[in-house]
Amino acid sequence: MALSADYEPEQYACNGSTTAFPATWGFFNTTDLIVTLTDSDGDDTILAEGSGAGKYTVTAPNNDYSSGATITTGTTYASGNQITIERSVPEGQDLEIVGDFIPAEPLEQALDKLAAQIQQVGDEVGRTLTIPSTDDPAITTQLPNATTRAGKLASFDALGNATVADPVDSGTILVDDVTIEQDGQTLQVKDGGITTAKLYDGDVTTAKLDDEAVTLAKMADLGDMKVIGNVSGASATPAEVAIIDDDTLATATDTNIPTAESVKAYADALRPKYVAVTGYDSGAVPSDSQTTINTYATAYTLSLLEGTGIDTDRITCIHVRCRMYNQGGTLGNYVQASFPTGNQILLATAHNGAATSMGAEGICQVPVNSDTTSVTLTLEIGATPALACEYEIVGVTQI
Repeated sequence: MALSADYEPEQYACNGSTTAFPATWGFFNTTDLIVTLTDSDGDDTILAEGSGAGKYTVTAPNNDYSSGATITTGTTYASGNQITIERSVPEGQDLEIVGDFIPAEPLEQALDKLAAQIQQVGDEVGRTLTIPSTDDPAITTQLPNATTRAGKLASFDALGNATVADPVDSGTILVDDVTIEQDGQTLQVKDGGITTAKLYDGDVTTAKLDDEAVTLAKMADLGDMKVIGNVSGASATPAEVAIIDDDTLATATDTNIPTAESVKAYADALRPKYVAVTGYDSGAVPSDSQTTINTYATAYTLSLLEGTGIDTDRITCIHVRCRMYNQGGTLGNYVQASFPTGNQILLATAHNGAATSMGAEGICQVPVNSDTTSVTLTLEIGATPALACEYEIVGVTQI
């Protein structure tokens, strides 16, 4: 038979129904064929000649395979599978010539087999790596021995010679220019290439953060007049704490913080100040003509609510003007007021040592607690003549 000048293995995509696959080139015996099934995972299985699943049969008119044949698989194969039919004529020459006569048919068949073998070698060579004939003949394509190349990858040196390299030093890496990029011979992470989806939960620990690596610009925005803190009374996640701008600290609580300006203004307001009192009714003039020495006249109460300028919530001291009129005698007469503690303080005294009239006047300070609304004054009789006193609040000290 005459062989075609072209040969390449037949390949057919399976479809779940077809079982007959033609071989369009000639061969000599059914044993000259190799039928391979490649599944969707890329795994190859060589089918055996015969009937049933995993096998195939070969048919041709009059069993003449010189023009090809039909290969029929014993079962159908689903889409994604592939059937490959290739010719594999055994190497060797089985024509024996006896005498000088060479029969034509056996000679032609022997030559056909030789041509088929050459075609098979050509197909196999065509599937190998080759170098151009224009390369320097000194270039070697031979790899090192097994010991040297064990665990290595085939590679080429700077001159193009075949060699081996460690896996980490060679290979093909696809650069998408989204997550990674190539800068010369350097692969690097592209700016913005690592997204939060690529970070494993819990992998970014405190030890992995450089000192001062987290700047204020990288922190979440804080609300106006807020700081980061914890006012829960126990260990807790930091949260926003309010800052108040209140010079009176009226809105201060145990969970907010006043500004320095507010604290200063509040502290300044606490410094004691003298405040003159106006509008106080000084017309009340208690008098007493007791003749019993060292006794107290009826107490007289001054109200702190009568004058203008008194803030009883902030008062610390009142300034009292005392006028005393003595009609004579040998002993002094005294006006006394009580401290907040109950002790007595001398406000004014009048004593002339003779039976003539005289008067005395003084402004004295009486300390009081805040929220005080009145102060009680008493007159001590030190002489028998009649005595009169007049009391007036002229000012207060308050914060």
